[in-house]
Amino acid sequence: MSIVEIEKKYSQGKKITIEKEKTELWQLWIGIICILFFFIILFAFILCRNNKLKSRNLNLSLIKNDLEKSNEIERIQNENQNK
Repeated sequence: MSIVEIEKKYSQGKKITIEKEKTELWQLWIGIICILFFFIILFAFILCRNNKLKSRNLNLSLIKNDLEKSNEIERIQNENQNK
């Protein structure tokens, strides 16, 4: 074998190795991006759910306050009727 043939084989092997490394790097980046996207979606879902729960809690608090006022009014009316 001549030096030129050896250099060709070495350069082809080197190109294949470089292409494999590039492919593996792209696969790594795509995996990282997919994982980040998943966590962003999960975080958004949690925030949305938390917001809905806070809204429901506020509504329930308002209803509770209305019921307490109604009960207080009934109690006062009953006391006045008993007098």
